[in-house]
Amino acid sequence: SSTCMDINMGKNKHDKPSAQCPTLLRPWIFIQNATPKILTLPYLNVDITLTLVCALFLYGLRNFIIEPIMVGSLGWPSGDRLTNKAICNAVSIFHSSVLAVGSFFYLDY
Repeated sequence: SSTCMDINMGKNKHDKPSAQCPTLLRPWIFIQNATPKILTLPYLNVDITLTLVCALFLYGLRNFIIEPIMVGSLGWPSGDRLTNKAICNAVSIFHSSVLAVGSFFYLDY
């Protein structure tokens, strides 16, 4: 039986998240294991594919969800410098919230 740490660290990539893992951590483990290891930094043997996928997700979140809501629904002026800063801050809040919740449950485990 694999532990949550073994699955998360990539030691047992074909294992499903075990019942030992908190339910909230299972999506992170699944996403990490499901992401194909395509791009590895040379000499470091560090895979950065998931990092690039997450950056692309945050880019899409900013341009296709948060910006239309703030400009179209909430009435922020389009193209304004303060609007762009507010949109970037909203994406940062989303990103840090996801990381903080995951980190809390991982460290609490």
